[in-house]
Amino acid sequence: MKGAFLMPTMPLNITRRAKRLCEQRWLLDAIISLLGPDWDQGRLGYMSSACGHDSQGDFIGLRQRIKTYNDMTREFMLAARRRELRAEAELKQGHDSTARENFFTASILYGGAQWSIEANTPLNLDLNQKKTDCYAKFIQLAGRHIEQIDVPFEDRSVPAILSLPPTYKQGDHVPCVAIVSGMDGWKELSVAMDGDKWLQRGFAVLAIDGPGQGEALIREVWYDPDTYGKLGSSAFDLAAARPEIDPSRIVVHGLSFGSYWATTLAAAEPRFLACGVAMTCFEAGGFSQFETASPTFKLRFMYMTGATDEAELDRIAQKLDVFKLAPQIKCPFLVAAGEDDQLSDAHYTFDFLNSLTGAKSLIFYEGEDHGIHASRAGQLGPEAYTMVADWLSDRVRGIEAQSMYTEVDATGMVHVEPWGNQREYTYGITQTRKKLIFGS
Repeated sequence: MKGAFLMPTMPLNITRRAKRLCEQRWLLDAIISLLGPDWDQGRLGYMSSACGHDSQGDFIGLRQRIKTYNDMTREFMLAARRRELRAEAELKQGHDSTARENFFTASILYGGAQWSIEANTPLNLDLNQKKTDCYAKFIQLAGRHIEQIDVPFEDRSVPAILSLPPTYKQGDHVPCVAIVSGMDGWKELSVAMDGDKWLQRGFAVLAIDGPGQGEALIREVWYDPDTYGKLGSSAFDLAAARPEIDPSRIVVHGLSFGSYWATTLAAAEPRFLACGVAMTCFEAGGFSQFETASPTFKLRFMYMTGATDEAELDRIAQKLDVFKLAPQIKCPFLVAAGEDDQLSDAHYTFDFLNSLTGAKSLIFYEGEDHGIHASRAGQLGPEAYTMVADWLSDRVRGIEAQSMYTEVDATGMVHVEPWGNQREYTYGITQTRKKLIFGS
């Protein structure tokens, strides 16, 4: 990686595409100096959880060392290289299990180093190759079936990883979950190294870098809301053709911006048995995400779509309309969301679910933000991702879905009632609090 340690990590003409980011760059660096790399989302938490307990030192160190936006790539890259070198040394000593853990962690850290580079620069390409190479070495040592595959998309393809559960035996036909993570995620991060929620429930996992995401960006397969749905049928066909997978038990899951992508896939492909999403991005046009949240989100979306200026991006963003997808969705649908989601106004989630004609359920966390873990409802109540995994597990076990409203209050208590014909959202107060304070 010749020249890898030169800063900044992006040409100025890339940063200048997003006016608000330029205007607030000094403020962004000041915030990062105070809050560290989790100023906009809990990235250190979700990365470290995939890597396991022994990675905690890496991520604590990153929190301590990252003080500016430019620090992101440098510090993640150095941490990744340390893990990669350790993996190679352990492999030479015959410590295959330790090498496995280090190669996986190195891959995730290299992916983290890519995040703040919003263009296909030489450094971004080098980091992507490092990420892919480390993950390939992890696969060789994993002790379970994992393979890197391509999913056809129009006249191109997008990369994916297929993982079989550790309990898989020759001749089994297991359920499968197709996963699209968020705009800041990538396929290697979608399945934990050990103790993964999906694999532990007997699912095969097809983790996809769809158009505009992860390695698909390196291939210049940009995100277009008008064509993304085509991925649904090709992903389903690929999974259904596998002899290990039961084609009648294929579900789809997405989180954060992946909630919109997964909804698009479910609308385009009626054969999906169910769809479960978390951390919704259902707000029409994405105003909150692109105009009021961290300015890095808008620059990221420009990279995802191939837009070169804000006017072009705004035209693309106007196509983000979850309500156009609702009439095509026939499968049971679950959402887990926070009341105070800073990226998507909660009323869009309620209105979208009201517009669905089939079984639909919402798990709504009082006072929680987009990540559903920063406030008491998420900390004291049942974990959102676990509830989504259990709900989808019930679907592949043949349990019929019911339309339900579940509210997790600030004490962690869970309140469940039927959805009813229409479910109203009142700004500033949840239904549980409304009954407590006003008696109705």
